[in-house]
Amino acid sequence: MEMNARRRRVADEWNTMLCLEMERKLEKSFESGRHWDVSRSSDFLFKVHGEDSVMVDLQRSTCSCWMWEIKEFPCAHALVAILKNDENPF
Repeated sequence: MEMNARRRRVADEWNTMLCLEMERKLEKSFESGRHWDVSRSSDFLFKVHGEDSVMVDLQRSTCSCWMWEIKEFPCAHALVAILKNDENPF
């Protein structure tokens, strides 16, 4: 119970929707993908051209690299597609 209380106090000091670790992952994904080209195929389907080309489906929350589905957190490809679609990644 004490550990949960400490964690609650720490979480109350956050000023973002994500914990610090996930915020760092989001920033790292953004940095790795900010120079990639993104092509829109339809309203929710994008092709991201980076080291390899992958398909991102924002409607189904899927990426052909499979990391979005595995980690249940947007991969770098998905993040750049979300930003290209003028959406908030949160």
